[in-house]
Amino acid sequence: PEPSSGSEDFSVYADHTRLAYCKVGSRSAEPLSANALHNAKALPDGRCIPVAMRALAGYVLATLP
Repeated sequence: PEPSSGSEDFSVYADHTRLAYCKVGSRSAEPLSANALHNAKALPDGRCIPVAMRALAGYVLATLP
């Protein structure tokens, strides 16, 4: 995989609060799913949403005081 700088802005937020960043794959066999997310032609595979929800919910539950 190619390196990603997608989280670089989040480091600023992390100076002020607890933070989590996760990258969830959203490509499928559909050719439009290969477009970058910040592209009008992007068509991410919706099956990634429940996966991301479980990952982020797990993080929140694991870090609650």
